[in-house]
Parts: sequence; C-alpha cells; structure tokens
Amino acid sequence: MKQKRMIFTLLTVAAFWCVSPQYVSARTKAEKAVTQAKSASKQLEFMGIPVHQSKNQLIAQLKTKGFTEKKDAKGKPMLCGTYDGKEVKARVFTYTIMIEDLKHYTLAQAKTRFEALLTKTKATYGNGKFTSNSSNFKVYEIKCQGGTVSVMLTNEDEMHGKSNLYVVGIGFYK
Repeated sequence: MKQKRMIFTLLTVAAFWCVSPQYVSARTKAEKAVTQAKSASKQLEFMGIPVHQSKNQLIAQLKTKGFTEKKDAKGKPMLCGTYDGKEVKARVFTYTIMIEDLKHYTLAQAKTRFEALLTKTKATYGNGKFTSNSSNFKVYEIKCQGGTVSVMLTNEDEMHGKSNLYVVGIGFYK
C-alpha cells in the first residue's frame, strides 16, 4: 500500500511537471490574446478624442476641450487652443487632426521643441521612423493601432524654404 501511494505521488509529480509548462504556455498565450484584442480595438486619440470621426464631430469635441474658433490672417476659420503646454492651431479633416504651434521658432528653437515633442510622443505611442530627416525638414511617423502619428518640423515658407522661422507640429490620422 505504501509502495502504491509513493508510485501515485511520483506519477502525479511527473504529470504536473509535464503538463505545467503547457498550462503556463497556454495561459500566457491566452493572456497575450486578451491584451492584443484590447489593443486592436483601441482607437487613435488626441487629447482623449477618437480621431476616427467626421470633421464636424472632431471640431465639436475639440471645442469641449477648450479650442475656440478664430480667423487666420486670410480670414479663414481655424481652431486655437492649448496642447503640450503650447498655444496651437488645429486643422481638422475627417479622420485627421493636425496641430501646429502658433509660435514660429528659429531653427535651433524648433529643433529643441521638435525633440521634446518627439520624446513625449514616443513615450505615448512607441517608436517609429523618420520619413524625412534633413536639418530643416523633419517628419517622424509612428504607425500604431488605429492610425498614424507624425511629428513634424518644417520651414515656415513650405514652398521655398527661405524663411528664417520654423514650425513644429503633430498630426493624428487614420
């Protein structure tokens, strides 16, 4: 009887050792699947606003975040507000929000602002890659669940690049 109990105990322990890695592996796979399902359903957001909306919906929600309608130098309407501690203007399209600092910078200031915004964006959305990386024109894109985030530095004179002032911005789009 004692011998049967010992054999049973040894078989139980051996079975546990054989099944345990599979159980742990299955459990880990199940946990990963749940995590992936949650992140797959996650939408790209700007200030808590899902970007996957119509232009009118995005504008209405930006207004609830304190953005106000103003006119630009040409009399066209634009939204102004605060993002990342800076006064910004927003250009809104269906499934897209483009944010640009109202202040224009010297190249050295723009590079500093760009790097700070890029560091914050990477911390939130992960790593991406430069799609353009010259000294006076930079675009860093992060493809993430639900869309793309782009951090940009460009010359104020986008057509000819002859200005001494630079613009820094960030875009969220599907």
